[in-house]
Amino acid sequence: MGTHVTTWQERHYAALAAPRGPERSIVALMEGMDKYLTHSHLDIRRDYVLGESFGQILEGFIGLLNGETGRLDCGSLDTWARTCADQIGYDLDRSQMREGL
Repeated sequence: MGTHVTTWQERHYAALAAPRGPERSIVALMEGMDKYLTHSHLDIRRDYVLGESFGQILEGFIGLLNGETGRLDCGSLDTWARTCADQIGYDLDRSQMREGL
């Protein structure tokens, strides 16, 4: 009887590809935010209202990583959310859009 040990990366990518349990909501939220950013015709960096709102969603997403996440790697998801915040010009430390973008 062999034991199949997987790495955290394999578990994380398996959860992204076929989420189950609590992974479903986190992956759906992440996919929805990603679609909004990539398919929106708006320049969210220049829209103060949408930028702030999207930044707040990212803050909430990061907060959800403190709960049950199944096989998902929270460090990878946190990095993804912080990268999105940087891309739209949202300062997570100050909870607001950066000036002068």
